[in-house]
Amino acid sequence: LHDLRQPRARRGDSTKRAVRVIMPKTLVGRRDATTHLGVSLNTDAKSLNNSAKLLTLLRPGHDSASTRTAIIALERFFSERLCRGDLRGGSGDAAAATDAAAIKYQEWFQKHYKLFTKRLTALLSGVGFEARKAGVDAQGEEAAAAGGGDGGGRVAVEPKTQVLALAAVMECARSEHPGRFNNELYAAALTAALRGTGFTPELLGALASRYLTKMDVRYHTYATIAKIANEVRRSGGVGGGAGTESSTHEGGGGMDGGGEGGVIARG
Repeated sequence: LHDLRQPRARRGDSTKRAVRVIMPKTLVGRRDATTHLGVSLNTDAKSLNNSAKLLTLLRPGHDSASTRTAIIALERFFSERLCRGDLRGGSGDAAAATDAAAIKYQEWFQKHYKLFTKRLTALLSGVGFEARKAGVDAQGEEAAAAGGGDGGGRVAVEPKTQVLALAAVMECARSEHPGRFNNELYAAALTAALRGTGFTPELLGALASRYLTKMDVRYHTYATIAKIANEVRRSGGVGGGAGTESSTHEGGGGMDGGGEGGVIARG
């Protein structure tokens, strides 16, 4: 990223003057801070902890443009490492498998990847819960989503953000094991969207035009819809609520941070 503080335009230099006019500081500042985090994460091996900062932008209450920028950066970061096998233990080098640093990195990667997919799923549900005050943790959010607790007010997710979240889920689902599609990750995301409160025409259009043209995606879509229909029928027609992330996967932080790290189960 270049320095946006341009030198003062010379008299008669209309181009530079116009640029300074149409790029107010309020527009440049926050977006560029998020972009810088994403660029550093994907180009500098020492910036892994930027992932935790970007993950916070996927929670409700943040600027939608910053959330979308964070999704793009995180999707690239995780999908590239999924393709090279980081979720499965890397290349299989016996020495690396016993190396404490390698094991620590793999645990860190698993935990943060799982948190990423859970937050994408929550965005697909179409509505989040913004904390009324600082200090309300994910357990409070989950309680609010279930109809109680002090999670805060409802925060709608923009359709553009949902479409981008779906694209990130699909990329991760195909990258975990190249050549295999993680149907369980897709089913969880689709269930959150269908049982949530914000299944928009834009999301339906993206699903139909980009993904339902593929036979395997259509099969898993029909299977998921049938499963939801059976659950609703057994419960007497009472639909489920929007998906939320579990408090056991909250946090993130640096590579020394706590929290649970498992991997997403595959079928």
